[in-house]
Amino acid sequence: MDADEPTTPPTANGFIFDLPNEIQRPIFEYAAKLDGRCAFNLGQVARYVYLWIQPILYERIVVRSPRAASCLLRTFRSKPRGYFERITKSLAFDNSVTLQQAKPILAECSRRIFLLSLFRTSNAEDSFLKFVRSPFLRRLTLVFSEQDDQAPFLYRLAPYEMPFELLSSLTHLAIVIEYSHGPWMNLVLASQFSMNANITSYMNAQAAFQNLTHFAISSARFFAVVPIKKIAHNIRYFGVLAPCNLSQWGSDALIQSVRGTGDHSIVVLYDLGVADSWNVLDSFAPSEFWKTIEHLVDGGYISDKGEKW
Repeated sequence: MDADEPTTPPTANGFIFDLPNEIQRPIFEYAAKLDGRCAFNLGQVARYVYLWIQPILYERIVVRSPRAASCLLRTFRSKPRGYFERITKSLAFDNSVTLQQAKPILAECSRRIFLLSLFRTSNAEDSFLKFVRSPFLRRLTLVFSEQDDQAPFLYRLAPYEMPFELLSSLTHLAIVIEYSHGPWMNLVLASQFSMNANITSYMNAQAAFQNLTHFAISSARFFAVVPIKKIAHNIRYFGVLAPCNLSQWGSDALIQSVRGTGDHSIVVLYDLGVADSWNVLDSFAPSEFWKTIEHLVDGGYISDKGEKW
């Protein structure tokens, strides 16, 4: 659902096609599930169509602006509390939406979400991830862009630091980041587990990575996080996301580094390593990102440019 759009159903209630409902309904529902923006447009066709696809409208919610957040909150207030919690499966927030604006949205519909996409900037002081409460969350995509007037804060922890409970629920984690930062303490603690096996924080950190099967990160952070392969023992697909402006020399060096690991679960994907390559509006439709990585790894490829291991 595009939170910028009104949700008032059409008043027309006549039949628009000379087809029985049992044929019309699955056609409309299938089309609506393909893209949230398409679902909204279909909902304007006739009132009876709107009633069919209304739940689908809110399966994927994309909050693309502060105005969208305000519109969505008004929609929430028009329904009984908890109404959207049972419907919403996917949430996405643009980097223009503040934590203060997002908190009531997260409180209303984040408890059963399966997928979360979060876009933030380097000067953001907030942490959305502390306010996500869904034990059902399996897929998390984090996209961090650098502000032009913002010097990198090397002393800061990784902006994708998250509670152990949240990390432990994930099977798919993608991190797109284009600026330098401090250590990822989740990973640091987990990597030191063998030396601190009796300390709770180290045990929790190590355990938190064990459900991950799919992981992807920008190539600029590849060397810093590649130890995750020795910690998260169930990772079968590892995407290295290269930027679109990578030189031939840089590409050759990256491929050579990946080959040096000898790990055939790692694959390089070009033109995806910076925030500008990602768009919050893509969250309206099902993503093929992880399927692409699976296809490449299963096919024995080391990159999406046809190079094989």
